[in-house]
Amino acid sequence: MKIWIGAAVLLAFAATAHAQADRITPAPAAETANTEAPTQCPDLPPDPAMPDGAHVHMSSMSAASDAYKAWDESARAVLECRRLQYNAVIARLNAVSAAWHT
Repeated sequence: MKIWIGAAVLLAFAATAHAQADRITPAPAAETANTEAPTQCPDLPPDPAMPDGAHVHMSSMSAASDAYKAWDESARAVLECRRLQYNAVIARLNAVSAAWHT
């Protein structure tokens, strides 16, 4: 008889917990207007226009090459800026993590 009473009590608790779990609704997700991280680095410059290699004069090809070299320098500067920002964020994350675990 004690086993039946114990089983009935256990069933009552399980049914109550299951009924409560059905009523829980998740909180609505927070809406974010901007998903990009703020940066102090400039945007990448637009790609330079490449001339048609089959129908171009040597002077136009040389000018396009110079334009590409200038674009390459500015793009590398932006990427270096972003790399330094990334490394700073990782260093900050590691410092916070180390402080948290001590």
